[in-house]
Amino acid sequence: MRTFTPEEHQYILDHTKGTKDKDLARMFNLHFGTDFKVLKFQCYKTRKGISNGLQRMWTKDNPPNNFGRSPGNKKPIGSERYHNASGYIYVKVAEPALWITKQAYMWQKYHGRIIPKGSLVIFLDNNKSNFDIDNLELITRGENSVLNSRGMRYDNAALTKAALNLIRLENKVKEVENEKRIN
Repeated sequence: MRTFTPEEHQYILDHTKGTKDKDLARMFNLHFGTDFKVLKFQCYKTRKGISNGLQRMWTKDNPPNNFGRSPGNKKPIGSERYHNASGYIYVKVAEPALWITKQAYMWQKYHGRIIPKGSLVIFLDNNKSNFDIDNLELITRGENSVLNSRGMRYDNAALTKAALNLIRLENKVKEVENEKRIN
């Protein structure tokens, strides 16, 4: 790899202040009849500690051109989007970009409280577009795991609800038996 001659080094020193790297490369290549890339100058200047004195970062006094403007794809609160992979619809509930599933949004809106940590809202009839409040059920992640592992998700809301009640009953029986053992 060719390094710069003392004459070329001096040219870089003399012409760097206030000059962008791409302009320096263009001027240098014209003057010396070379074809060096901008990256060569950037690396050389970094190694030698040579600065052009130009600001490279955005500051309060030097904001980017699009400062203060919203991106073109920004969605307002209440917007909905469909997630192809999961099949769920998401609703934007806060800025800058907080999205939750529509079933969770509908459940929270109806009940007037947020979903507790470790819980989620499911569709009792497995239809991801049936947002009827009677079809939405708040369950724990543990209950969801048991429903899935036992294959107890049904297209019939009453069957899924019965399976969920069975799981809750089994959990309560285990809880009572554990209390008896401790006491």
